[in-house]
Amino acid sequence: QRGPVRLYIEIMFILGSDFDSDPQFPWAAAILGQASTDDTQMERAIELFDATQRYLEATTPPDGSGILEALQRALASGLEPTFEPRAKLDSQLLKQLEALGPEKAARVGERALRELIRSGCTRARTRGARTQSDEALIVFLMFGLGHGCLEDPLFPWIASSLSSRRRDPFARLRRTALHLTRSRIKNMSRRDAFPVTGSNGVSE
Repeated sequence: QRGPVRLYIEIMFILGSDFDSDPQFPWAAAILGQASTDDTQMERAIELFDATQRYLEATTPPDGSGILEALQRALASGLEPTFEPRAKLDSQLLKQLEALGPEKAARVGERALRELIRSGCTRARTRGARTQSDEALIVFLMFGLGHGCLEDPLFPWIASSLSSRRRDPFARLRRTALHLTRSRIKNMSRRDAFPVTGSNGVSE
């Protein structure tokens, strides 16, 4: 059926290509992990659509801005927070994420956010991060664009920036991310991009 496949692809554009394994969206993995038959595929698609709608409604601030706007503001600030020693870095980053997107942070929960932070810091270091601000950059991008954003084909500029042979690929990534988030905010919002193809958002 084209409806469920199309919905899955469109949610990838909203939550990131790896949304089905992202600790920020355990409800997606739970829905997609159910046993599937041709008869239940549409039911699961409708359930996934409804869950995504509830998530978007719960994480959109009262002023209508989204996580991209918050990410853009964080990038524009220079990402130079003062962190405590390494032992307390996770807690400091958790506070940063809660400030960056309070609605999303409340919805996702502390446990998932800490898992995201640990993963982001580890992946940043494996890619040559030299400062805590470099690690924060990767964590913030994963928070805003999905935990698989470093290899996500929707965001090829991330891998391209990090593989650059320039002196500071993380500085290049920061500049590129700021430019592209500004452009994306100007042209569209993730919530406006969410499909409404039928009464339940899924076409037969």
